[in-house]
Amino acid sequence: MTRRAAWWPAAALALTYALMAVVLRPAYNWPVIDSWAFGYTVQQWLATGRFVFVDWGAMSLFAHAAWGALFCLPAGFSFAALNLSTFVLSLAAALATYLALRELAGWAKADPAWAGWALLGALLLVVNPAFVLLSYSYMTDVPFLAWYSLAAWCDWAGNAGCGSAPLAPPSRR
Repeated sequence: MTRRAAWWPAAALALTYALMAVVLRPAYNWPVIDSWAFGYTVQQWLATGRFVFVDWGAMSLFAHAAWGALFCLPAGFSFAALNLSTFVLSLAAALATYLALRELAGWAKADPAWAGWALLGALLLVVNPAFVLLSYSYMTDVPFLAWYSLAAWCDWAGNAGCGSAPLAPPSRR
C-alpha cells in the first residue's frame, strides 16, 4: 500500500471533524451534564494553584484536569476551552480507533483493502449520537476512549511484528 493510500482514511476522518466543528461549533462556554464538577477543579487549580475536586467526582481526575488546564492556559479558564480539549481527544479517539481496526484487519487478513472496513468502523463511532454529544462536553467518557484506543492500537501494532495475536504478550526472542 502506498503512503498516500495509507493516509486517505485519516484525512477523511479529519475532514469529517472539520465539518462537524463548523456545524456544531465546540467553543460554547457552558457545562454539559456533569462537566461543571470537573471544570471546577480546573478553575480552582488555575486560580489558586491548589488541586481541589468535588468529592462525588472522585475518579482519576488528575490527568483529566491537567489536560483541561493545558487548554485553559492561553486565554484563562472557560468551558469553551475545556470542551475544545475533549473535542481534540474525540478526534484522537476516532483516528486511534481507525488505526486499531486497521491493525486488526491486517492481522486477520493481511489485505490492504480491509482499511476501508476500518474506516467504516471509525466513522460509525464518529456519527454515534452519544459520542457526538460527549465530544462537545468535558465529561470523562471520550478521553477514556481516546487513551484506551491509543493503547489498543499501540499494543496491537507492537505485537504485529512478533507473529502473535492481538492481546497476546509479545513473543520472547
